[in-house]
Formats: sequence, C-alpha cells, structure tokens
Amino acid sequence: MGIGLPLAAYPRGSIEKEDRARLAQAEQLIAERKYNQAILALLDLLQANPDLFDAAEVLMEQIRTARAQYNAKFEELIKALFEENNVPKGLALIAELEELDPYPNEAVARALEQAKVGRELVVNMNRFNRIMDEAAALLAQGSYAEANALYLEGFALGRESFDQAEYGNILKNSVIGSLDSLQSAAGSFPAALEALGAAEGALQSALSPPSPLSLQREIGRLSLAAQELAGLEGTARSAGRNFQVQGGQIGERPAGRGYDSFLFFGAQLVLGRSGKPPEGIAAVFAAARETAVSRQKQALLSAADALWQEGLTEYRGGSYPLERLTAAASMYAASLRLFSLWALGLEAPLTIKDSVGREAAEYLLARERIRAARGYEELAGIGRAFAPWKAGVLPAPEAIQPARQTLAGLRSRVAVVEQAGGGGAAALGAQARASGFILNRAAEQDLALQEAARALRGQVEEVDLRLLASFAGSSLERLAGLESSFRARYQEGVALQQGVQTPSRLEKYPERALAAYNRLSAELAVATEQAGLLAEEIAGETAYLAASASLQESVQGLAALREGLAGLQAELAASVGSAQAAALQAGRYRQEGLLREQEARRNLNPLREAAAREGLRNAQEAFDRSLEFQEDPEVRRLRDETLPQLAARIDQAVNEKVISDVRALITDGRNRFRLGDYSSAEQVFLRARARWSDTHPEENPEVALWLDWTRSAIQNIAGRQIALSNPLYPQMSQLYNLAFQEYQSARGLVEARRVQEAIVLLDKAMERLEQIRVLFPYNSEMQSLMLRIEQLKDPDGFRNILDARFRAALDKRDASPQESLGELEVIRLLAPSYPGLQNAIGSLRVVLGLDLRPPDPAKRERARRLYAEALGIYNDRNRRSQLPTALERLNEAIALDSDFIDALTLKDRVQILLGGSRQQFLSSDDQRRYKEAEGYFLGGQLTAANAIVQQLWANQRNRGYPPLIDLKAKIEARL
Repeated sequence: MGIGLPLAAYPRGSIEKEDRARLAQAEQLIAERKYNQAILALLDLLQANPDLFDAAEVLMEQIRTARAQYNAKFEELIKALFEENNVPKGLALIAELEELDPYPNEAVARALEQAKVGRELVVNMNRFNRIMDEAAALLAQGSYAEANALYLEGFALGRESFDQAEYGNILKNSVIGSLDSLQSAAGSFPAALEALGAAEGALQSALSPPSPLSLQREIGRLSLAAQELAGLEGTARSAGRNFQVQGGQIGERPAGRGYDSFLFFGAQLVLGRSGKPPEGIAAVFAAARETAVSRQKQALLSAADALWQEGLTEYRGGSYPLERLTAAASMYAASLRLFSLWALGLEAPLTIKDSVGREAAEYLLARERIRAARGYEELAGIGRAFAPWKAGVLPAPEAIQPARQTLAGLRSRVAVVEQAGGGGAAALGAQARASGFILNRAAEQDLALQEAARALRGQVEEVDLRLLASFAGSSLERLAGLESSFRARYQEGVALQQGVQTPSRLEKYPERALAAYNRLSAELAVATEQAGLLAEEIAGETAYLAASASLQESVQGLAALREGLAGLQAELAASVGSAQAAALQAGRYRQEGLLREQEARRNLNPLREAAAREGLRNAQEAFDRSLEFQEDPEVRRLRDETLPQLAARIDQAVNEKVISDVRALITDGRNRFRLGDYSSAEQVFLRARARWSDTHPEENPEVALWLDWTRSAIQNIAGRQIALSNPLYPQMSQLYNLAFQEYQSARGLVEARRVQEAIVLLDKAMERLEQIRVLFPYNSEMQSLMLRIEQLKDPDGFRNILDARFRAALDKRDASPQESLGELEVIRLLAPSYPGLQNAIGSLRVVLGLDLRPPDPAKRERARRLYAEALGIYNDRNRRSQLPTALERLNEAIALDSDFIDALTLKDRVQILLGGSRQQFLSSDDQRRYKEAEGYFLGGQLTAANAIVQQLWANQRNRGYPPLIDLKAKIEARL
C-alpha cells in the first residue's frame, strides 16, 4: 500500500539533513510493507534524536493500522480452522494474510505454514469432533467411567507438534504439569465413583424407616464422596483453564500471532466445546456427582413430603404434638445439606443467582417447609394454651384482665407466625420477580401457614372480644359505683368544711375536709386514669368496636362517666382551694391569738392594765376568728380555759388596784364632803363609782351611800351659788360685781361723812341685787351683800334687823329647812357669834344632810356585831363561799357607822378575795350567741334578739359582761 507524509509534518529548520533522510527511509520501508524493519529504523532514529518523536509517531500509527488489519484476518483464520472446521475458507484467509504482510515474524510464519497443511488439520479435527461427540453420548447415558476414558484419548491429537515447538521451558512445563494433574484426577475417578455409589446405598437404607441419626450420618458420608468428586472436577477445570491460558499466550507473543492445536484440543477435551451441552472431563465428574446427589435429594424430599401431608392432617385435627410435621422438618433440614452441595460445582466467586439458580424452587420449598413446620408447632402450642378458652366460660371480673393479657400474648405469638408466613410469601414473590424462577410451591407453604395463623387468631380474638366486653361492662359498673361513692364522700367533706351542727355550735373542719379531699383526689385520679386507660384500650380495638354493640354502649357510658369524674375533680379542686384558705386563716388567727395572749401576760407584771386588757381582748377575738374558720380543740381550750384563767389573773390584779383606788377616792370624797366642798366631793365619788365599774358591774354600796349624801347636800344648798356652767353666770356675776363696787364706794363715802351720796350708791346696789334675787333668791353672796348694805345704811338699828331675821329663819326650819339654813348662814357671815346661831345651823345641817349625824350607841354596837360576824367568815377558810354574806354584813355596818375603820379595811380585803364580777368576755359559744343577738338587734328583730339575750342572762356569770348588759338595756328600752 502507498503511504505518504506531507512535508509540513516534518520539522523545518530544526533537524539536520541526515535525520530527514532516515525518516524518508522508514517511510519507504512502510510503503514496501516491511513493517518490522520500519519499526527498528524508527526506534534507532528516536534514540539519536528524541525531538523527532512527533514525526516518528505519525509513521508508527500507519504501522499500527496495518497490523490491526492483519490481526483481524488472523483471528478469522483461527475461527475458520478450529471452530468452524472450514479448511477451504482457512486457505483463502492465509493468502490474504500473505498479501497484507509479505514479511511476517518467525512464529506467525510457522503458524501459517501449519495452517497450510490442510490434510493433517482436517484429520485431527475430524478425530477430535468424533471423540467429543461419542464421549458426550456416553455422558448422557450415565456411562461416566467410559466417557472419562474416551476424553483422555483425545490428548494424543497435536501432541507431537507441541513437543517440537520452541515455546520455551516455562510454558511447556506449565502445560505438562497441568496434563499430569488431569491424568491423575481422571485415574482416581473410578474409585471416587464407586465410593459415591456406596454412600447412595447406605442413605437409601437409612430412609426405610427414616432415622434422623442415621440420615445425618449417611448424608455426611454422601457429602464427603461428593466433595471428593468436586475436588477431582476442580483439578480438571484448573488444567483446562491453563491449556486455554497458555494457548492464548502463544498467540499474543510480540513476534506475532499464532496457535497450538494440542492446547486448543486439550482445553476443549476438559472444558467442552463452546455452544454445546455440558461435556468434557470436568462435566463427567460434575454429572456423576450431581446425579447421585440429586437422586438422593429427591428420595429425601419424597419421604419428607409424605410426612408433611400427614403432619398437616394432624394439625388440622388438633392432634398434638405434631410428630409427623416435626419429622418432616428434620428430613427437609437433612435435604438442605444435600442442597448445600450445589456450590461444589460452581467456580468462585459465587453469586446468589449462581447458588439459587440450580435448584432454587426445591431448595426454597424445603426451607419454607422447615420454617412452616416451626410455625405450625408454634400454632399448635398456642392452640394447646388456648384450648381452655374455647369452652366459653368467662372468668371472674378480677381475672379478666390477666386472662386478656394471656390472650394478648397468644395473639402476639399468632401474629408473629402470621406475619412470618405473609412476609415469607412476599419475599419469595420478590425473589421470583428478580430471578425469574418459579417459586409458587414455596410461597404456597407460607400462605397456608399465614391462613392457619389467621384462623387461629380469629378464634382468639373472638374470645378476647367477649372478655373485653365483659371487662368493660364490669369496669364501668365498678367505676360508676366509685363515682357515686366519691360524690358521697365529697359531700361529707363539704359538710365538714361548711360546718357540722352540734347542740352547742356549728363546727367547721376544713383541715379534716382537706385530708378527706386529698384522699379522695388521689383515689379519683386513679379512677380517672383507669377510666382513661379503659377508654384508650377500647378505642384501640377498632375491629372489636365495630363488631360489638355492648362494647359501643360501654364506650358511651364510659364517656359520660369520665365527664362526671372530670366535673367532680373540678369541684374537688375548688373545695380544696377554699379548705386550704380556711385552714390557713384559722392557723393565722390561732397564731395571732397566741401572740396576743403572750402580750397580755407580759403586761400582767408589772401591771399595765389597759395593755393587758387589750392583749386579752385581741387574743379572744383572734381565737374566735380562728374557731369561725375551723373547730380546733386546742384553740377552743385556749379560748374557753386559758384566756379566762388569764383574765381572772388580770381581773384579780386589776381588782386589787381598783379596790385600792376606790378606797382612796372615797377617803378623798369624805374629806371634801366634811369640808363642805360638795360639788368637788361628788366628782370624786363619781370617779370612785367609775373606777369600781372597771371590775364590778353592780354598785358599790359605800360609794352609792356617799353619792346620795353628797347629792342631798348639793340639792339642799342648791341656789346658794351660781354655777360657772349656768348661762346667766356672766350677767349675774356682772350685776353682783357692780353692786359690790357700789357698796365699797358707799362705805368710803360714809367714812367721809357723805352719807347722802352713799345712800344713792347703796340704793343702786340694792336695785342690782334685787335683779339677782328674782332669779336666784337663795344666792348666799347676794343675801350677804344686801344685809351688809342694810347694816351700812342703819348701823344703829342693824341689831334689831338681825334679831328679826334670826327669828324669821328659825320659824322656817320645819317648812323650809334649806331656806332657813341659807338665811342663818348669811347671818353667820356678819355676826358669827350671834347667840344660838351655831346650834341652829348645826341642827339644820344635820337635818339637811350637810353634816353626818353622830352615830348613836345602838347603831354603833350593831355595826360592831356585824363586823364580828363578817370577820368570822373571813377568817374561816371553810366558809369562803359565804364571803358575799360577809360583804353584805360589812356594807350594813359601814352604813351604820361610816367612820368604822376596821369595817372599811375588812371590806376591802373581802372584795379582793371575791374579785371583780365584771366579765371581760363570754365563753366562745356564748360570744357567738351574743353576736347573733346583736345582729338581730341591728336588723330590727327585737324578739329574736331578746330571746337570745335572755338565754345568755340566765347564766349568772354572763351578767357581768358589759356589752350584754348594754344590749339588754337597749332591747328592753325598745320593746
């Protein structure tokens, strides 16, 4: 072929003339199809000048293209001669090859020379094909030893040419080594075949009757024999592959393409011809092994299948235990050991498709029946456990849930089997779709198991439904009873919180109610949770709900029950809050009461009366408030025992102080009385009475006596003085002062012997005094000044005036002793020594009570006897209950002799022992009743208020309580 390079392909100006000449020489060699010489020339050129690589590469690409055409033709030649056995075609292809490359290398030239020798090639090919066909027939007949011997004869073909060829020691030694190994394996084949047959016979004996131990032993023996054959097969295949490899190396040598008929024939004698059924020595070994294994496997499967059908009949009839199914499973498991021998004839690496594709259907059928047998055994066990429930007798209510739990366990176990069956069938379906294998029989085992599990599950669920319906009904009835009980207990708590009416009072117990609420709340929470769990349990059984009307009724009743429980829980929460608040308030007031009680005690010594009483009152109010919120025996004791005791101590201390204070005030009043300062004495006695009332609601007889005497004296001297509080006092005082000034001026004029002027002033003064006398006729100052004016006017005749007025005053003693005394008192101001005046005044003062009459001896003697009697009672401790009598005797003695000091002293001592009768507060119950009466009174319900007051008044001790005394008076005033 003509090959030309454009000049532009060569470097210009950068190479020397010699290099261009050498490139041209290589180009000429290519044109002459002297490819080997051209390649050598280009290599020499590149070693001398590497910069010419691009130009040399262009020429090398031309050589590679020509060689590619040559190689393709050579491959056609090999195929025509050795695969198609077409000698004429081969000779034509040889001519074409010589045209493409007139100068081939030595190896290729020799190969072409061999190919030209047509007769020898045709003979060898015919002999090779005859051996292969006859041996294949023997293999198909099961004549494995004969086929093996015939295949060995074929190794004489082309052996002489192989031995004469110069392939090198490495290749020849490798081929001869593989040939020796192959011949050794083929020589061992008859003995291995005999051992395999003996193992088959032993296994057949173990099947009649089936013995699991014998089966396992003989299957192991058969497996060893099969593995021995598999080893021989492996040796043969290894030799055949080596023949292929070495033959390929001969054709791929750098010197050119070639082939070796001996290696070509040897590889196919071992591995078989392409496109033919399995043949060759390796196929003989494999067929012998696989036929024996398959034959025994089928025998095992047939026996297992028979037992399997009998086992299914056992299961359907409820005949437990499933001995035949168990035996069948054992045989299927044994057969799997034979199935596991599939891989012996496969070449690594193995794939799933390789391992399954051989006998997938039977293998999977056996595997699924083993799995199904376990499933049926599980179902049989469940059936045995479920058998008692089929009788239909329901357990007691308390045993239903445990029973359902048992059934739930059975359902779960059934579901596992059912799921396993369905899952196995689905997996086999997916495997069948992926592999193209028909796995229907294996899938049918899983589907049948799934259906058996579904049927048993239906029976279990039917019983479970009846149990659930029964449990729901009984639970609902129980919870409804609990709700009713809860409501009754809640009302009991409400009653404790709102108050329990006793004969004495309404007693509230929020803490007890709270404890009851808390217990109830805990139980209510449990019942609510149980109702919720039951509702969830029923709601989760959707299939059951659809199938059971009674269960649906239970759901409706349960919803109403849960609503009722929730409502009760809300009511309970509100009551808990109010009870907690009440208990807290009770505790706070209790603590306040304790603090105030301590405060009162601190003010007892030294006595701070007001503070002590205030602390006591505050403690009483705090305890009362605490008891309003909550009845507490301790608080009740503090209120009705501790506080009265403390009050008694305070009253005792105060009473001693009161008696001392009253005695001092009486003494002061007596002194003022005796000095004639009656108004001041009255105020002192009023203070004494008020002080006495601090501890005694009743009058002090001694104070009352002195008040009577003082007020009598004040009344008897009424009008003799004008009180500062009188509205006319300023006007009268002005008139008197003017009159007195005029009198004083007149006295000066008289002394100056200006009598007439003095008389004028005195007349004016008399006129002013007359104005006073019109309104206050007994005013002593007015009368005294008028008498002095008379004396100043007529000093000489004044004696006669005095006598006349003295006699007139004496004449009035019986009819008007106050007026008589007043006039005598005026005369005494001007003439204190007037004869008979003092006696007259003294007797009138006694009559009018202005002075105390000296006691007569009889009264004084009686006073002494009364004192002695009282003293006897006082000194006798056994007669202390008679102290009120002693006090009466002493009051009587003092009335007889007001200056009887011993009687006064003993009276104070007796009164200290008796204590004050005024009560600071009532008992807690009476205090509450008093508040009720006060409320009725303020509301205008006088009759109701009076009824309570009279009940309280019946208790003698309550009569000393000032608020009650005051309320009683107010009610009586309005009735």
